[in-house]
Amino acid sequence: MPVRADTVLDATIRGNYTGFGTTAGLPGPAGSYVVGSAGGIVVRDYFVFDLSAITGTISAATLSLSNPIIVGTPGTISFYTVGYSASLVDGSAGVAGFNAIGTGTLVGSVAITTTGTVNVTLNADGLAAITAAEGGNLVLGGIGAIAGSNDAFSSTGNSAYVTSLTLSTPTAAVPEPASLAVLGAGLVALGALRRRRLG
Repeated sequence: MPVRADTVLDATIRGNYTGFGTTAGLPGPAGSYVVGSAGGIVVRDYFVFDLSAITGTISAATLSLSNPIIVGTPGTISFYTVGYSASLVDGSAGVAGFNAIGTGTLVGSVAITTTGTVNVTLNADGLAAITAAEGGNLVLGGIGAIAGSNDAFSSTGNSAYVTSLTLSTPTAAVPEPASLAVLGAGLVALGALRRRRLG
């Protein structure tokens, strides 16, 4: 029976950019990651994951985000790869940082309908992006509603909220009990046959 091992990585930095190039709170391990349209101001969020200790094949990946408050109808939030740069992740990239989010490769999306933990299963392009970023940093950015007041992940600027990436790696198959029984019976039969020939 195939099994897998999971590694859970917390975002080392999380934050966001408005369409004006400003940030809603300071980015960091407990930064705000509100996304969507807050009072008509479009906000895009981002998450940085340290993959320096990750090697090998990734068979599945899930982005998990606490969603304590939603405003209006956020709809679908889509997540994209974002090129890593010091200015982007420290919140100083301005409008260029905002524009960088949502122009990479789509790695997953989720419809936001309620509060609670949001889980986004990354697609094949997301797994390829993780493999390409092994040994360095992976940045994922989210975009959502662009009109009115429709946002998700509001009031997330503290360490109580989860922003994690779970990576699954395949491991060696574990023999099933029935397979072991068949193998054992075969060994017993071989032993009996050998004793008969010797006797």
